[in-house]
Amino acid sequence: MSEVLVSLTKRDDSLPWNEVPRPEGDDTPPGEDVVLFESADGRFTTGLWRRPVREGAMTRPFHEVSVIIDGIVEIVDPDGTVHRAEPGDILVTPRGSDGTWRCVTDVKKFWAICETDEVAPGTFVVRPDDLEWETTSTGKEVTAWSSGDGQFSCGYWRSQPEEGPMEPPFHEMMQIIEGEITVTDHDGTKFEVGSGDSLVVPAGSQAVWSSHAPVFKFWAIYKGE
Repeated sequence: MSEVLVSLTKRDDSLPWNEVPRPEGDDTPPGEDVVLFESADGRFTTGLWRRPVREGAMTRPFHEVSVIIDGIVEIVDPDGTVHRAEPGDILVTPRGSDGTWRCVTDVKKFWAICETDEVAPGTFVVRPDDLEWETTSTGKEVTAWSSGDGQFSCGYWRSQPEEGPMEPPFHEMMQIIEGEITVTDHDGTKFEVGSGDSLVVPAGSQAVWSSHAPVFKFWAIYKGE
C-alpha cells in the first residue's frame, strides 16, 4: 500500500507564514508565503503567497504559474503592456519574464514553481471564459500553459458531481475555486474540501474523490520525481 499521503490546506487555516526577502532599499510592506509541497528532486514547489498593496520590480529565475485567490494584480511589461489578473484568473510568468509587479489591492495567490534551464519570457493572464474547453470522460478541461519539455503545466477543470479514484502518475496541486468534495486517502483519512481550499495530491497517491456539487478547480502538474 502506498505511503504517499494527500494533504489539504483549508482557506481559513492558521499557517506558518514566512516573510519574503525584499531587495536592499525596498521599504514597501513585505510579502509572506508558505510552502505546501516540494518534489523529491527539488525542482517543483507549490504554496500560498500574500501581500498588501505595493509595487516593485519582478524578475523570474524560474517558471511560475499562479491563480489569484483574493485581490487584483497588474504586471507591467518593460514596453508598458499591462496584464491584469483578478480572482480565478491564472497568471503565467515563465523564466526570463520581467517587469513591474503591482498589487492593486491586498492579494493572495496559490502558486506553483518549476526550476528549469528553459528561458521562455512572456507574462500573460488566462481567464476561464477566454479558453476552448475540451470535454473528457470526467468533465471539461483546458490546459492554459505548458513548459517546453511538457514536465510542468497548468489549467482548469470542471465537473459535475462524481466519484472515482485519485491515483495520479504525476504530482498534482489543486486550488478549488468552486465545489464540495470529500477525499478519502488510502489510510481512511477523510478530507472535506471546499471553495478556497488547496489540495496536494503527490504522485503515487491512492485516494478516492467524491464531489457533492459541481467543481471548478485550477490545477498544476509536475511530471518529475
